[in-house]
Amino acid sequence: MSEPRKPFPERADRAARVEGVVQVVIMLAIGAAAAAASFTHVHDVAEAHGQPGWLAWADAIVLELMSVAGGLELRRRKRLGAHLWFPAVVLVVAVVLSLGAQVVEAEPSVIGWLAAALPAAGFLAMVKIALG
Repeated sequence: MSEPRKPFPERADRAARVEGVVQVVIMLAIGAAAAAASFTHVHDVAEAHGQPGWLAWADAIVLELMSVAGGLELRRRKRLGAHLWFPAVVLVVAVVLSLGAQVVEAEPSVIGWLAAALPAAGFLAMVKIALG
């Protein structure tokens, strides 16, 4: 009787590493594009509503970094087995505010709103995948 073929662990490990790197590159590209679009919309809305100059930039920076920090803190707390509610709330509030700015800047139509919502939705999906 012949023995069953054993899988090639080296090949599987290499394939898993390549897939992991590709996934990280894709997530970074989506995150960067979503952040750039969202940052621009938040800045423009803040500037149009009484936050001129550096204040509009500050609003955009704070809001976008809240999303990133909330996602990172969620991941850290999940790894430690700590409570997740506060960073989850921070992340959701930041995404909702960002989404609001994007929708306000959109063409007033269903297609316009969906197109404007895509960066925030994409970012949230990437956070969910990273935490999964």
